[in-house]
Amino acid sequence: MRRNKILQLEWSRVRLRPALDLSRSGRSEGQNVDAIPLNATALREWLDFHRRHAPKATYVFIDRFGARIASIKITFYAVAEQAGLPGISPHTLWHAFAVWPVQASVPLRTVCELCRDKDIRTTMRYAHLASENGRAAIEPLDTISQESVRPDAKRA
Repeated sequence: MRRNKILQLEWSRVRLRPALDLSRSGRSEGQNVDAIPLNATALREWLDFHRRHAPKATYVFIDRFGARIASIKITFYAVAEQAGLPGISPHTLWHAFAVWPVQASVPLRTVCELCRDKDIRTTMRYAHLASENGRAAIEPLDTISQESVRPDAKRA
């Protein structure tokens, strides 16, 4: 999701499962729903924070006082600096979100869907980061080619 969409997200548009389901209109019945997969740890921590600080808040993303977060820039840069990562931006996280699945051999079509890219060519810019995966995929060809070039191998 884009930053502004995230920060304006209201609970009326959310249905929790292993994924975060977002109805486009605020009603999930009979409406198109976007599902955003979340890992269990992220979902649990997010809900625990919400329950502790503002269980009746309208907005999904709130600060520790229960107010809607209007901007993440100041906090993001302060946390990045404390973590020893000066120079990264929220957009850096977007690239990491695309890069890590590619490096973990997740198919590009799946990464494209997760990133909500309209065209797989946008996702293809990360394909070169899977070069080790490509090498691993062709290793079995070495075995096949060695078996086929043996002098005693019969040709079909």
